[in-house]
Amino acid sequence: MPPPELAYAGIKLEIQCASCERFVPVTRVAVHEPMPCPRCRHDNVVDDDLWRRVLQLGHAVADLMAEHPEGRRRYLIAIDQVNPFHEAGKRHSGTWVAPQEWPAWRAWLPETARAWVTSGQPMGPDSGEPLDVRSEGDGRLKVRTSRGEPARYAVSTDVVALHKGFLGVIDDEHQADRDAVEVPRDARGPDVGCPACGATLRLDGQLRRVRCQRCDTVAHIPASVRHALQPDPKPDLWWFAYEGRSPYRKFLERDPRTKGQTDDRAVEASSDAEATWLDRLASVALTLAIPTGLLLLAGMVLRASVVAGWLTTLLGGS
Repeated sequence: MPPPELAYAGIKLEIQCASCERFVPVTRVAVHEPMPCPRCRHDNVVDDDLWRRVLQLGHAVADLMAEHPEGRRRYLIAIDQVNPFHEAGKRHSGTWVAPQEWPAWRAWLPETARAWVTSGQPMGPDSGEPLDVRSEGDGRLKVRTSRGEPARYAVSTDVVALHKGFLGVIDDEHQADRDAVEVPRDARGPDVGCPACGATLRLDGQLRRVRCQRCDTVAHIPASVRHALQPDPKPDLWWFAYEGRSPYRKFLERDPRTKGQTDDRAVEASSDAEATWLDRLASVALTLAIPTGLLLLAGMVLRASVVAGWLTTLLGGS
């Protein structure tokens, strides 16, 4: 059986520092992990509620932000008249979800957070080719390009549990099979010690890997260390992987302006917006089954012979 088709949202997340009140990058996708402000070094913590809202936002973006107004895929219930993410991303590669600038976004994020979001396909960092992504469960993803760039990424199961359909994140900070030795996240640049031999490594705030001139060890520079060296730190781009319809699509399907069923029954995906011959056959069968069942019930309560005669006439019998 082929693996399920995945959808992706690119997200750059910032929060307002509780101390200096400036918006600063969030460095990792982690629950209750202190993240020092790159400006004032105050430890900020992203709570469960904000992560849950970010994951919901990402799922909606991955599912609904596309060239077609129906989103990434079309289903039996049309949402082209009510899909706000189509308009948000139609003229740009992505959009800022910033409640401070547009109050309509408050339903997604609090005023103490903002995010740049986009949809698309994550690319290999070296080849620039689309990544083939497979979920290994529990927040673990395996990726590969046609040129053979294998890598694995992992995020805590505590984060995965916050949103159904979220599979993991693709980002240098979350690479699980990294061959580089990591510099401590609380290190203070621009000069830090090599994790292998202690020799001085000169950092510029941009490079994610630095090779030691003494022992030839490749050192990974965490996002918290890089951001602290930038005069105006910008968040890294994360790619969130999802499967299935987003909860927001299901919400839009219940809007009175949508076309099709408007109840809470599950809707199967269709390759196009038109009903197939199987759909039409099922519709005809359902149309005949309902009145026939009602008539049979009436025959049991009233006069079975009269109802049976009516049915015989209706169905073309003699």
